[in-house]
Amino acid sequence: MRNPFSVFRAWQTIGGAAYPALLSGLRALSRDVRLRWLPVEKREDMEATMIKPIMRNELLLGMPSEPATEQDVPIGQDLLDTLAAHADSCVGMAANMIGVRKRIIVFDNDGTPELMFNPEIMHASNRFKTEEGCLSLVGVRPCERFRKIHVAYQDASFVRHERSFSGFTAQIIQHEIDHCNGIVI
Repeated sequence: MRNPFSVFRAWQTIGGAAYPALLSGLRALSRDVRLRWLPVEKREDMEATMIKPIMRNELLLGMPSEPATEQDVPIGQDLLDTLAAHADSCVGMAANMIGVRKRIIVFDNDGTPELMFNPEIMHASNRFKTEEGCLSLVGVRPCERFRKIHVAYQDASFVRHERSFSGFTAQIIQHEIDHCNGIVI
């Protein structure tokens, strides 16, 4: 597990004067890493994005999200950045978890982060009961999921796709789509 105070200790070690240069270097590195997930034509237009704080207010999390548009592509990148920052405790996120009510999700698909705009479950099969946790909530809660799902969504270029998922990845996607629908487990 990462030590949250390691960056602060590094800052203390190098002194306050070098901090702006260190921060600038980290931002540049972060931008290079996160832009590889976007299509080339979107990379050129991107402004710097950042890791966002996690929303924990259940009233706001319980509000349904609005459809995403091409202007919301930077939000998708913010979600990828925030998911990467919480990789030790999180496998998926929806935009409302960072305070944005848009239908955008990211998730870990067997080690590869994936981004979906306006995802919808078209078909689901093999219902089962389980318990899930959420970065936005304390503890675990019971819920029902499906072992196999077929999802329609748009990518970062807003091209429509349909794919099937199963197992844990299907469970993650269902959890994040619930967030988009204002369903809090």
